Amino acid sequence: MRTMILSPQAEAELEEILAYFEKQNAGSNRYAVYLLDKIKKTSIHYIQNPELGQKIGDDGDRFFRCDHLMFVYSNVENGIEISTVWDGRRDPKTLKLSR
Repeated sequence: MRTMILSPQAEAELEEILAYFEKQNAGSNRYAVYLLDKIKKTSIHYIQNPELGQKIGDDGDRFFRCDHLMFVYSNVENGIEISTVWDGRRDPKTLKLSR
């Protein structure tokens, strides 16, 4: 069964984003829970069909969006591996792709 794997960097980035929303919502994790559910539902399409994502450069990396978040991933044997989670509202000059 194919699955989604988060790199340590992607996991840290996602945790930081979710913590930010929890702080902005007076300690409520409601939006974070909603967003995680939406990410899971959206990622299923890319796990099953990794070529759906928009290609980035020549190294095979692709990305998909979920709300304002971008997920940079590569196709691996057992699914997709997310290398970077990026809030699309941030300054793109600060984006650091792992690899």
